[in-house]
Amino acid sequence: MWYLDDGTVGGHVDNLCNDFLAIKCAGEQVGLQLNEAKCKIVTDDMAVCHRIRDIAPAGSETHQL
Repeated sequence: MWYLDDGTVGGHVDNLCNDFLAIKCAGEQVGLQLNEAKCKIVTDDMAVCHRIRDIAPAGSETHQL
């Protein structure tokens, strides 16, 4: 789901990682930079947090359900 420059993605962690990298790459191709510090992870699975942090280490917050 997207509104202007704010987006939300969800799903299996493999898909999330692929989506994140695709969004980051597509943005860079048109001169935009993803602000990882404003990214949030919402999950009840710490393994998911670790996977996402591997590709977005500057992510700012983790919210557990």
